[in-house]
Amino acid sequence: MVSDWLVPAEEKASAVAVWSGFARAGAVIGLVGSGAMLEQFWWGSIFVVTAAIAAVAAVATMVIVPATSDPAAPRVDVRGSVLSVLAVGGLVLGITEGPERGWLSPLTLAALIGGAVALVAFVVASLRADEPLLDPRLFRIRGFAGGTVSVFLQFLAMMGFFFIFLQYLQLVRGYGTLNAALAVVPLAVGMMPASTAAARLSVRFGGRYVGAAGLAISAAGLVWLSQLSVGSGFLPVLVGMIVTGVGLGLGMTPATNSIVESLPVAKQGLASAVNDTSREMGGAFGIAIVGSAFTAGYRSHISGGLRNMPAPVAGAARQAPAAALQVAGRLGAGAQGLVHTTRTAFMSGQREALLIGAVSLLLGVGFLMLRGGATPALETEPEWEAAVELELAG
Repeated sequence: MVSDWLVPAEEKASAVAVWSGFARAGAVIGLVGSGAMLEQFWWGSIFVVTAAIAAVAAVATMVIVPATSDPAAPRVDVRGSVLSVLAVGGLVLGITEGPERGWLSPLTLAALIGGAVALVAFVVASLRADEPLLDPRLFRIRGFAGGTVSVFLQFLAMMGFFFIFLQYLQLVRGYGTLNAALAVVPLAVGMMPASTAAARLSVRFGGRYVGAAGLAISAAGLVWLSQLSVGSGFLPVLVGMIVTGVGLGLGMTPATNSIVESLPVAKQGLASAVNDTSREMGGAFGIAIVGSAFTAGYRSHISGGLRNMPAPVAGAARQAPAAALQVAGRLGAGAQGLVHTTRTAFMSGQREALLIGAVSLLLGVGFLMLRGGATPALETEPEWEAAVELELAG
């Protein structure tokens, strides 16, 4: 995370903008690299290269990045760590398995109820702990809460979008893995300049309004993309991705900066951890929620077109679009009908999934406008503690 030991205080917002832009663009660059490797090597090569890059980054971090740790760092909260893993794991498992096994199946209910109970237990335990993993009371600080929720929802929408849209490019448009990855590069083209501009716009109009505008623009981009059909050309795809990328770029910089500015220098490690955790959790829940919405929509719309199909074919087609197209390749004369039915159902599922992503971003707009006011930049521990007490009292 950006600190005053790296850049002057007056340039911190711009540094956060650059960092946010590269963090977002890195996801797209990773997709392109993965697509290229999948076309040239076996699927496991992605994990080998990722591990090597992570090792280089770890060494570079230890050598280059200065320490920003809290001099009075608390002990590891083992109980909070276990409860947080159970909460997130249970909820994600339940959301993922709901469309597959049924929302009232024993596994789905056990996972959802168990995850919810673990989440409540985590909050209660954290409130009672002397040195909690994460103090829930911090979320009563407007800037901290607004930034965290915004980051979470943006990555929920973005990773859900990637999960669905790459399949659209391959299964509906017929792109290979590399071409599909290259097709989403316009998203990064929109992100990078918007992330840089967001820092200047936040100074002029306020981070809350710029962040809310970014979420709204991203939602509009997803709504636009949700209206695509099987026969849509690439131009509407391009327009939708650029609009979505611009919105994500405008939304991420104020959100990240809000988290950073809410805590003093000594607690930038906590700010960084919360920011990164929000991103990872948003991505996990995005794939689970948006993916589940897609699966439910796809299966609902394809069922009607499978009535005259042999049972093995219908079962495979209902399972997943990729399986349906694979079976269609072996049907001969009946292939075109199944291919059309599959792609039409895919677009219906994608429409519902992208609209779920858009709604989540609009919820973020509402949260920012109601509860996402900025927290003044604070440099010393006494200033921060006084501000926290004022926020909590209010």
